[in-house]
Amino acid sequence: DGTKGLRSARPSYRKDADGVPAGAGRFGFAYADYLHLGVSGYVGHFTETDRMFGYGADLRIQPIGDLVILVEFVGFSLEQGLNADGKLVPRQLWGLYGQVDYTLPFFRPMTISFRAGHGEIASREAGQTFLGTRYTLGLNYRPKPSVVVKVEGQYNNGDLEHGTAWGVLASVAFGFSSLNN
Repeated sequence: DGTKGLRSARPSYRKDADGVPAGAGRFGFAYADYLHLGVSGYVGHFTETDRMFGYGADLRIQPIGDLVILVEFVGFSLEQGLNADGKLVPRQLWGLYGQVDYTLPFFRPMTISFRAGHGEIASREAGQTFLGTRYTLGLNYRPKPSVVVKVEGQYNNGDLEHGTAWGVLASVAFGFSSLNN
């Protein structure tokens, strides 16, 4: 179903539909802490006979201090076929996402980060193209490196995922360490 977007195309990281492990790879390049570039690839089956190819690229730039800019692209190309429910699968799925993060520098070791993002997603199925846009504003509060509280507001618009809708997400995670702190 082309209206489900990239989320429904995510494979598990075990054996895929033909019972054989899928192949995935990633190449990354980093220059100090300021520039990170990565490209990824995936090949596997979504049914016993129909293959899918995934590709992606991401760029992370930290131009000054605690300002981080992130851009990600991901795509899937699928052979024409039917999924396990007998429905036609999309031929192409792709998404592009940009995000800006800023961490307030004067609360260390505690951190407070603001996040703004914009994403575009598309799906092509049987001659039709479905489009979606997502805007995100968020706040991360990390009282210590092993605890983070996140609150995020999202606005979705378009044919994909949930159609046009507003939402607020909140989460608490603990028991891990941050690579940045």
